[in-house]
Amino acid sequence: MALTNSRLSAIEAQLKDVCLRLLRSIVLDPRIEIFGVEVRSDFQHRFGTSEKKPCFFVRIRTNDASMVRGSTNAYKGSYKERIEGALNLVAERAKPGSTVFLDIEGEESNSVERLCDPALLIKAGRIAEDAAIIQTARRYGVPDILIRGRHLIAPSPAIAHFLEAWNGRDSCKRILDMFGGTGLATKVACTYSQAQEIVYVDIDSDKVERARKHIHDSRASFVHADAFDLAVENVYDLVVADPYYEDVLRFVDEKALQIRDFARCLLLAPGNVEDSHWNASVCSRLMEFGFLVREHAAFGQVLLECTPCTRA
Repeated sequence: MALTNSRLSAIEAQLKDVCLRLLRSIVLDPRIEIFGVEVRSDFQHRFGTSEKKPCFFVRIRTNDASMVRGSTNAYKGSYKERIEGALNLVAERAKPGSTVFLDIEGEESNSVERLCDPALLIKAGRIAEDAAIIQTARRYGVPDILIRGRHLIAPSPAIAHFLEAWNGRDSCKRILDMFGGTGLATKVACTYSQAQEIVYVDIDSDKVERARKHIHDSRASFVHADAFDLAVENVYDLVVADPYYEDVLRFVDEKALQIRDFARCLLLAPGNVEDSHWNASVCSRLMEFGFLVREHAAFGQVLLECTPCTRA
């Protein structure tokens, strides 16, 4: 059945409404503003036929286009992919064969990460005050929540829980925190271990400075560097590594041998508990590099406690 102008306008209005409601409900950072959503329609020839299919072009104007659009690398956590998928479902139901194309315009930061004040997230209703990640931030005086795409990824309650209970902490002398982020692991280590030296490393200078400001312990040192470029050549009792999901296997392939030779224990965070196949793959790779691996699960996150076989 052909689309009348009134029917076409109704679909456009529905797509705009759904887009706005999705943006209001799933965008985590309250500082992201949506200035407007525009929808226009057009028709394109179906491949190999004279028939035309309706196409809808949705444009979102925002103050943070990079965050809403997402990155172009392997990371899949943007709002764009979720909104575009939902809009295509709406259009297909309204008119089978329809396609929606989403465009995002606005200021570019070229990043899908943000540090955000926990109080701002709570006030905006993005997260509950008693959520584990909020309680962890408060307990250790970590001033920021790290947002990446549409996920809150740090400070990690699971890492805090492990480090508090880690059996080797009493004999621990040196700790390396390879993807320091909000500084949680370094701060917990300062609180619970007897380590003489704790080295925090992060590629983001802003995170390094933020960590330096809230970690007041003479044993802690702060290094602005890419953890992948850092040579692990000193002996460490514990190496903590919480790389991005898509970098986990690269981390194992590039750094596992160094860590095996110079560390007594590696604590690696590979993913969430529902990623069982992925976590098993990471375990297998670590065992190929000569580690005994013990899996822990807490607060929905999996942690791998890795001990070199020669030191088990």
